[in-house]
Amino acid sequence: MLIDEADYLADRVALLAHGRLICYGSLDYLKQNYDTGYFLKIIPSPGVVRLDTNAIIKIIQDHMGPDIPIPIRRHTRMKDVDVLELELPANQNVKFAAMCEELEQNKANLCIDRYSMRQVSLSDIFIRICSSVAAQGSAVDLYVRRDSVGELRSALRCA
Repeated sequence: MLIDEADYLADRVALLAHGRLICYGSLDYLKQNYDTGYFLKIIPSPGVVRLDTNAIIKIIQDHMGPDIPIPIRRHTRMKDVDVLELELPANQNVKFAAMCEELEQNKANLCIDRYSMRQVSLSDIFIRICSSVAAQGSAVDLYVRRDSVGELRSALRCA
C-alpha cells in the first residue's frame, strides 16, 4: 500500500481528497496536528462470543479519568470472534502501564485472550481527514498558510 510506504520513506506528504489539497507537511507535522493517540485492540478468549465492553471501558476510564472520552473505533467480528478497538488519547500515555497492568490482572474475568496497542499511522490520519472532508460535503473551506520556515501548509478550517 502506497500510504504505508509514504509513512516510512517520505520526508513530506501531501494529502488529497476529492481532487483538492487538504494538507501538506512533514510526517511529524501531520501526526502532531491530526494524531488521535493510540489504538487498543482487544481480542476475546476462544469460545467467547462478545466482550464486556462496558467493563473494559470502566477499567480504562478508572486510569484515564471519567471525563476523558474513550471512543470505540471498531467493534468488528473476525472469524466469528468479537474484536474491540478503542482510541486512547496520546496525552494520557503515562497512565497506560497501570491500565495495562489492571487489564492483565483481569484478563480471565473479562475473557480477554490478548490485547495490543499501536500508535496511529499515516493511513489512520488520512482516513480521519478524508472523513472530515466528506462530512463537510463538496464545499470544503480550505486555507493555506506558510509556516515559520516558509513551508507551504494547508489544512481544513475548523468552524
